[in-house]
Amino acid sequence: MHGEVLILGSGPAAHMTAVCTTRAVLEPPLVTDMQPGGQLTIATDVENWPGTSASPAPR
Repeated sequence: MHGEVLILGSGPAAHMTAVCTTRAVLEPPLVTDMQPGGQLTIATDVENWPGTSASPAPR
């Protein structure tokens, strides 16, 4: 099975997807906005991490 991949976004999940699909020799294009990092760069709290309820976002 073989398919094409297009990655939309520039957050942590998009970058990990790019790494994994590149290892599979798919060479996906990564379509991003002006600022890399996704919502993580403008968040005030980072939630939903295993073992924590909320963490302050880096400034």
